[in-house]
Amino acid sequence: PGKQTEFGLTNTNRLVKQYSGANGIKTGFTQEAGYCLSGSATREDMTLIAVVLGCSSSKIRFAEAAKLLDYGFATYDTVKLAEKGEPHGLIEIEKGEPNYINAVAGEEISILVKKGEKDSVTFQVDQESKVKAPVKKGDKIGEIVVYQNEKELGRYPLVAEESSEKASFVQLYKRLIKNMVE
Repeated sequence: PGKQTEFGLTNTNRLVKQYSGANGIKTGFTQEAGYCLSGSATREDMTLIAVVLGCSSSKIRFAEAAKLLDYGFATYDTVKLAEKGEPHGLIEIEKGEPNYINAVAGEEISILVKKGEKDSVTFQVDQESKVKAPVKKGDKIGEIVVYQNEKELGRYPLVAEESSEKASFVQLYKRLIKNMVE
């Protein structure tokens, strides 16, 4: 405290300066491994990582990483299926207060596909119609099942958007009377 020192850092990852969308990661060199690079780049909604090992020069490692990233961006697309927190249906909470809560995507769901295959990706919401109280915010209450050409690619959690505690006797009685009137 009280002492401030100014210093500079030199970034040895030339990919960050020379490659469109590059945003990291790490360069390295040892006698055994040669010149190495873990590089990343983001364009639109897609982030790719390229790793090259054993290059004979620094120049070659950057050129090879750029080739890998170019190939990835030219060959693949990202299909975004859901944003984190996006609702995918109401779930009835049996004897809960509140009585209904949203089932939301627990994470962003994106799938990498070859260019031109975006339309082959579909998903299905798989959830119970009722869940018993109590339910805590963030509890898994279903899932999104992702398919490409009817082949399952993965399952992602649907979670409770909010908590639902056990309803009191008075709350359940009021609900019963209200349902009888309607």
